[in-house]
Amino acid sequence: MSEIQIEKLDGLTRKISFVLPLSSVEQDAQQRLQQAARNFRKDGFRTGKVPMHIIQKERGEQILFEVQYAKINRLFFDFSKDKGLQIAGTPSLEPKLDAPDGHFAYDVLFEIYPEFLVSDLSDCELTKYICDITDTEINKTIDVLSSQYTNYADADTDAQAKDTDKVTIDFQGKIDGEIFDGGSASNHSFVLGQKRMLPEFEAGIHGLKAGQSKLVQVTFPEDYQGKEVAGKTAEFNITLNKIENASAPEINEEFAAKLGIQGGVEKLREDVEKNLVRETKRRTFAMLKQQVLDVLLDKTPIEAPTTLVKEDQQRQMESLKQDLADRGFKNIDQLPYDIEMFKESSEKRVKLGLILAQLVKQHNLQVQPEQIKTQIEDFAQNYEDPKEVMRWYYQDEARLSEMKAYVIENNVVDFVCGVAKVTDKTISFDELSQQQIQE
Repeated sequence: MSEIQIEKLDGLTRKISFVLPLSSVEQDAQQRLQQAARNFRKDGFRTGKVPMHIIQKERGEQILFEVQYAKINRLFFDFSKDKGLQIAGTPSLEPKLDAPDGHFAYDVLFEIYPEFLVSDLSDCELTKYICDITDTEINKTIDVLSSQYTNYADADTDAQAKDTDKVTIDFQGKIDGEIFDGGSASNHSFVLGQKRMLPEFEAGIHGLKAGQSKLVQVTFPEDYQGKEVAGKTAEFNITLNKIENASAPEINEEFAAKLGIQGGVEKLREDVEKNLVRETKRRTFAMLKQQVLDVLLDKTPIEAPTTLVKEDQQRQMESLKQDLADRGFKNIDQLPYDIEMFKESSEKRVKLGLILAQLVKQHNLQVQPEQIKTQIEDFAQNYEDPKEVMRWYYQDEARLSEMKAYVIENNVVDFVCGVAKVTDKTISFDELSQQQIQE
C-alpha cells in the first residue's frame, strides 16, 4: 500500500483513499464463508451440509464486502491513531468502483475537530445582577400561597363584579352578525383580574350585578391563537349569572400547618425567604452564565463539525418526540417534523461544547468530585427528602455526567468573571422576574 495522503476538502472535512489487493482479504472472507456454512439453510439440504459453491453464490459477495469494510475500518483507525487525528463524529466509508484489477478501493470521509485557542477575555464586559430579598417579596409570596387556598362565597344580591371575584356567565359572540365557533358558552366561570379572558371582555363585566346583561365589543389581537378570528372585532352578549367573593385564609399557625410547616408563621416566613434567596441566586447566576456563553461564542469564531451538528439535531428531535409522547400525543412518528429547525441551536450547542472543553484544557478548570457533591447537595435542598435526591443522582452515571457538565459550565463562568470586567447591578425581584419572562 502506497503512502496514505490526507486530502483537505471543504471546512473540516478530510478524505483518505485506500487501495488494497483483494488477496489481503481473501483469507478472512474464506473463514467467514466457512462460518456461515455451519448454519446455512437451503431447501433440499440439511443445515450445515449446503455445498460451498451455493453458499459462495448467495452470500459470497456480501461477505466479501463486509470483510473489505472491516479491513478499511481497522486501517483507518490505526492510521488516525498513529497520526494523532482528532476525529469528530463517525467517519463515512465509501467503496470506489474504479479500483485497479485485483484490488478494492475505499474513500474514507471524516471531519476533524477545529484547532483553536480561546483568546484573551480581559476586555469583555459583563453585568452581575444582585437582587436582595426583603419583607415585600416574602409577603407577596405568602399572599400567592394564600391565594391557592382561597374560598369563594356567594356575594350579596346588590354586589357589583370586581377583580378577585369569581363570576359565572353566559355569553354569545358574533362577527358581522354571525355566530362563530368557540364564541359562545353557558355557565362559564373564571376569576376577574387573572387575565384569563381578553381585557375588553373582562372590562365589560366589571360593575355588573347578578342577572344583568351587556353587549361588549372585543377586538382580537392580530397574533391571536385562533387564526379565524385574529384581528377581527366581535360583539358579545354577556349575562352575569353569579358573583362569588374571594376569602383568603388567615396567615396563622393553622395555615402554616396546611403547607406542611411546623413552627408557625415565623418558620413559614423563614422557609419562604430561604426559597426566594435560592431562586434569586439561581436566576441571577443563569443570567450571568448566558452572558459568559454569548461572550465566548462572540470571541471564539470557530466552525462546528457538520457530523456533530447532525448528531445533535437528531438528539433534539428524539427529545422532542419523547416529550410529545410523555404528554399523550399519538402517532408521533407521523407528525410533519423538520429536523432543520434544530440546525441553528445545534450549531451553537456544538460550538459552545468545543469552546468550553478548550477553555477547561487551557486553564485547568477540570471538575473535582467534591464540586459535584456540593452541587448535588445544593439541588437536593429544593426537595422534601434531600437524601433521596442524592441517592437518585449517584445511582445513575448519566445523571452524574449531566451534573458534571453543569459544574464545568460554572467553573468556566467563575474563570471568565475573574478575568473580565464585571459590573454589579442591583435590581428588584419584580425586575428580575420580568427579565426571566422576556428571555
